[in-house]
Amino acid sequence: MYGGTVLGQTLWSAAHGGDPELYIKIIETLIAAGAKIPGHHVPVNKRVDEWLEQHGSHAEPTLVLVRRKTKATKR
Repeated sequence: MYGGTVLGQTLWSAAHGGDPELYIKIIETLIAAGAKIPGHHVPVNKRVDEWLEQHGSHAEPTLVLVRRKTKATKR
């Protein structure tokens, strides 16, 4: 297993295509079931980022760079 969360996988999936409104409904369902919104997140897409911002999570583009550098150095 990769060690992530269902919400994290949902955000990844939303970033890679599909209807943002559908993903927001999924995120709302996960939160209702107990998922916690992170204080910050990797940018997803404009609509989901706006929704997350309204709920206290801030998109941090630098997280993308850190993850890319970390992945590149592990090779």
